Amino acid sequence: MILAHKIALDPNDVQETYFRKAAGVARFAYNWALDQWQQQYDAWQADPTLPKPSEAALRRQLNAIKRNEFPGMLEVTKNAPQMAIMQLGQALKNFFAGIAEYPTFKKKGRHDSFTLTHDQFTVKGQKVPIPKCGWVRMHESLRFVGKVLDGTISRTADRWFLSVTVEIPDPPSIRRENQAVVGVDLGVSALATLSTGEKIRGPKAYAAARRKLRQLSWSCVVPICGSKFPSKRPIHAGCEIIGVTERQVPLYSGFGCVFRVFCARLRPVGLETLSEESRAPSISSASCAPSFGNT
Repeated sequence: MILAHKIALDPNDVQETYFRKAAGVARFAYNWALDQWQQQYDAWQADPTLPKPSEAALRRQLNAIKRNEFPGMLEVTKNAPQMAIMQLGQALKNFFAGIAEYPTFKKKGRHDSFTLTHDQFTVKGQKVPIPKCGWVRMHESLRFVGKVLDGTISRTADRWFLSVTVEIPDPPSIRRENQAVVGVDLGVSALATLSTGEKIRGPKAYAAARRKLRQLSWSCVVPICGSKFPSKRPIHAGCEIIGVTERQVPLYSGFGCVFRVFCARLRPVGLETLSEESRAPSISSASCAPSFGNT
């Protein structure tokens, strides 16, 4: 079983500058590889005797020229450009398989991130060593114990996060007390009502946070004449999105614990399926529910 844990980081000014530089290198490598792939693919279609472009060949080409043409890449971890090209290769595979759209060039400031392989970092307590950057503090410890596959450092608003992918053994089969079925009905007054009569309450602070987020989102669209604040509005809105996400974490934990208890006692769990359009705001925040199974 493969799980992911997203952890907030607390970098200092030097480390944050490194993160921005590494994300920029990853973005440049991705765009460079996409441009080269398009040129080489068009040339291969015109002359089939030429080698067909591939992700591995693009990585070798970049390694051969980066020291002379792109010396700034040497200031960050080698994983930043290499993993970006590998991600492009996967995106192209998905496109030719018909399961994704054709990849587009990345823009600065949108989804800034870079990926590290498992051999480039090790999570120890509430800190993680980043190559050529040093130890970076984390807001919490890694939740799962298992084999670390990779880690992606990304930026949301003005905060940085580390998403760690961990492979853990499959959980053992559970011996249940009986074969009874419990149903779950999603509602508005209560987050979920079980067929046994028990109710799971939703967080009241979530509705207020959504109202504030709507106001900030609208202020990003409607400018105020003579105000210097509009340039900072997207950052404020992004910070509020982070706050809404953090308010959901206790809900996810409580909701998951309740389902685990019932799964241990009963055979299946029947969960009402609702479309995204028909969900109430309080229900949409509990999007973790389908991970336990829909009926």
